[in-house]
Amino acid sequence: MNILSPVWDYRDEYYFVQIENIEINISAYSESELTLWAYDYKEDEELIDAYYENMQDLKKSINDLIGARVIVPTLESLLEVTKGEKR
Repeated sequence: MNILSPVWDYRDEYYFVQIENIEINISAYSESELTLWAYDYKEDEELIDAYYENMQDLKKSINDLIGARVIVPTLESLLEVTKGEKR
């Protein structure tokens, strides 16, 4: 499986990246409360809007969606952005 190391940026309470036509947003409010949202701009459709209880499952969903191993921000980085709080 190919490895992708995209440049992630963050806004408000989530990290985001665009890989080809797909935008991916991820956030974490605790070690067991993570969110993933993905949107395909070419097809104009939401692909994923889901909650996860661990980073491993969130990473697997991203990897399956993109068809490659995508390097994502660490849980610690995600928690720094939200400060553990929902807005």
